Amino acid sequence: MKKTEFIAKSALIAALYVALTMASYPLSYGMVQFRVSEVMTLIAFYNPSYIPSLLVGCFVANLLGIGGMVDAIFGTAASLFAFIWIVIARKIKNKKAALFVAAAGPAASSFIIALEMKLALNDPLSFWIWFLYVAFGQAVVLYVLGGPLALYVEKNERIMKLIKK
Repeated sequence: MKKTEFIAKSALIAALYVALTMASYPLSYGMVQFRVSEVMTLIAFYNPSYIPSLLVGCFVANLLGIGGMVDAIFGTAASLFAFIWIVIARKIKNKKAALFVAAAGPAASSFIIALEMKLALNDPLSFWIWFLYVAFGQAVVLYVLGGPLALYVEKNERIMKLIKK
C-alpha cells in the first residue's frame, strides 16, 4: 500500500472513532460505557498496523469527554492494553475462537479505567464497581455489536480488502 493511502486511511479511522464516540456521547462516558466506537478496535484483529490510529482516536475522544486529559491518558493506556490482548489473540489458530478472545480485550482493559476512578474518588469500593460496570458496557458493545459486525465484515471481500491493504 502506498504511504499516502495508509496515512489517509489511518486518519479516517481515527476521525471515525472520535465521530462515533461523540455521536453517542451520553452512552460513551460514565460508569456504564456503551461506546459504539469500540467495535472499531476489532480492526486491529485484522490489521494491527491501524493500532496507532485507533489509539489517536481514543485519545482525542477521551480528551473531548468529561474526564479531559486524565481520561485521555488512562483511556489510551487501557486501549493499548486491549490492543496487546487483541494481537496476542490473533495467534489462536481457530479464527472464530481468536475473534471471541480478542473481543474480550477491551473489557479486560477496564481495570485501568477502574484504577483511574479509584484514584480520582479515593474510595476502596470504587475500583470493583467501576471495573464491573465498564467491563459490562465494553462486553455488550463488543459481543452484541462487534462480533456480528466482524463476522459480516469477514464475508465482505471489499471491506476486508480495504482493512487488510
